[in-house]
Amino acid sequence: MHTLALQLCLVVSLGLAAGCGSSEPRLSLTKYDQVQSEIERVSKELDASQAAKLKTAAEVLAMHAMMSATSEDAQSLSSVDALNGKTPSEVIAAYEKLGPELQLKIGQQIAKARAEAPLKEANDRLQTAMKLASQLEHDQKYDGNPSRSRAIANILLTHDKKLSDVGKLEAAIWLESEFLKGSDYVVSTYGSDAFQLP
Repeated sequence: MHTLALQLCLVVSLGLAAGCGSSEPRLSLTKYDQVQSEIERVSKELDASQAAKLKTAAEVLAMHAMMSATSEDAQSLSSVDALNGKTPSEVIAAYEKLGPELQLKIGQQIAKARAEAPLKEANDRLQTAMKLASQLEHDQKYDGNPSRSRAIANILLTHDKKLSDVGKLEAAIWLESEFLKGSDYVVSTYGSDAFQLP
């Protein structure tokens, strides 16, 4: 009897130890822009196969939650609620419950959004650059100075030339960065009659 009790204690002890040793990390996030960093953090504790499954599952669940939300504010909160506090196994299980058809549909939307992201950033930067150009156009320091208009035109021409060489995003980043350097830089660098386009 005494031996049986010891054996039972040993089995329970081993079971508890195994349970503690197999505890999974949990995603911990409070806002949407933490999703990727949390996936990366937790993935470091997984093997490559599980990490890949977690990444796919978490991205799809976050997108699914956002698509199901009824307002813009609820979208980012819903993606947090869908993932926060969950283990990789729980995230993957929830993903599998969506079914292959919905998984594919959401995965395609994620791929599309990812492909369009550089174009959106380029357009945003282009808008910012044009606002900066407008500010330069109204800079009283260069009121009546033809170098100002020439500088703006030369920068825009250079931007258009860069489009064929480096692509829309890089060209937009360059355009924004040049105007951000200020009126004095823009006029002195691009407002000269001797300026030659590269």
